[in-house]
Formats: sequence, C-alpha cells, structure tokens
Amino acid sequence: MRNINITDKGNLLHFFWVDQNIEHRVTSPASPHANGFVERFHRSAKDEFFANVFREKWCDSIESLQINLNKFLNRHNTERTRSGYRYQGNTPLSTFLPLMESA
Repeated sequence: MRNINITDKGNLLHFFWVDQNIEHRVTSPASPHANGFVERFHRSAKDEFFANVFREKWCDSIESLQINLNKFLNRHNTERTRSGYRYQGNTPLSTFLPLMESA
C-alpha cells in the first residue's frame, strides 16, 4: 500500500514523511473540494462544538476544553452516522476500521 499525505502546503512533518517513505502532496490554494472531508469536519467542529463552548462558556480551563473536545470527537467518529456515498449510513469508525485492519 502506497502512503500519501495531502496537506495545504504545511511542511512541519516533511522530514518525518521522507524518513517513513510517505509521499507528500499539496492541495491548490482556495480549493476546499480537494480536501472535502477535512473541510466538512472543520465546519462540524465549529458549528457543533466550538460555537457552544464560546457561547455558553462551559469550559473553565484548557483541560476542561480538551476533555469536552475529546468527548465531541468520540461521538463524532463513533456514534454519528453519515449519509454520504462513502459512509452509506455508517459512522466514520465503522467505515474505516475494516480498511485499517486489511492494510
């Protein structure tokens, strides 16, 4: 299996990728369609988590914010089903776990 990492031109991990024989590809500027899954996740996190955090102020420390973010991520990846063509009504975890196990 070929390893490819696609980013928006960030290069902080360049030497790690070279060492691990991972190809690094970059997206074109202003092309969210090239990275749709990440863009959609950012929107979900902003709308469903961060908007509530800053509106209701229910996190009183960085540690509390991290704990609540971890809970959101767990629900987002393991409980919330998706209707898109790749997920077909499954959660992200149940969709990608078989792929990881077969790799």
